[in-house]
Amino acid sequence: MQYVKVIRVIDGDTFEIENGDKVRMIGIDAPELKDNEGLESKDYLEFLIKNKYVSLLKDEKNNNKDFYGRLLRYVYLDDSDINLKMIEEGYANVYTKFKFTKSKEYINLNKNK
Repeated sequence: MQYVKVIRVIDGDTFEIENGDKVRMIGIDAPELKDNEGLESKDYLEFLIKNKYVSLLKDEKNNNKDFYGRLLRYVYLDDSDINLKMIEEGYANVYTKFKFTKSKEYINLNKNK
């Protein structure tokens, strides 16, 4: 687990940390910024984590980084799973293109929205 400060939110599922690395949140897909929902999703993620210290957790079913060189991580603020919260609150959907350990939990939550 890595404890880092979030310095910039790029969109509803990607952000930058203090060392310059970009992080892509595992298991979720937020709307594109060109859509109104995309801006709302980004704003909500900013509200949750911008300028805060979060814990990043790697998933052994995923690569360390995606095609674009972004770290693939679960994001926790205190004990709250921020990836899951984005789905719960309707700002992102489950993204199942790649395997991840929490997929059943995320899919079940998405179905019960």
